[in-house]
Amino acid sequence: MFRSSDRGLRTAMLVVAAGLLLAVPTYVVAAGGATHLKTKMTGDQVVPSGDGAPEGRGKGTFTVRVDKRKLCFDMSWRKTGGAVTGYIFKGAKGEDSPNPNHAIVTLFQSKPTPAEGCETGLAKEKLEKLVDKPRQYHVVLLNGMYPEGAIRGQLKFEN
Repeated sequence: MFRSSDRGLRTAMLVVAAGLLLAVPTYVVAAGGATHLKTKMTGDQVVPSGDGAPEGRGKGTFTVRVDKRKLCFDMSWRKTGGAVTGYIFKGAKGEDSPNPNHAIVTLFQSKPTPAEGCETGLAKEKLEKLVDKPRQYHVVLLNGMYPEGAIRGQLKFEN
């Protein structure tokens, strides 16, 4: 039992505990060790030119398990000009990837909609960065008709 004189100490302990939780990376705090991300993709988000599929649309949900070095996805899209290949690249909204020849994750190769699956054996360091700052990463779907990207969308935490 705390006495009334201990209230200041109790309050200080709660403030410190809350501060520690805020300092811990999201991937550590996430329930069950999983972080859930999502994206909404359009052709006009394609960078650098915005020359993606004019009517292209898509969405995706992602579950990242850093401890298991695993990323699972469930995606769908339409009006992209045919089957697409999916990637996750580093690059904030409106920015091209700093290393466009090296995806963080290759999601799938030449699939019609929808696509789902899991990629395993991924580098923990890359996944930690992805779940710590998902808005610094984007999903892009491309094909022969749109080699720079048919549709693109930034990742964000799922609500």
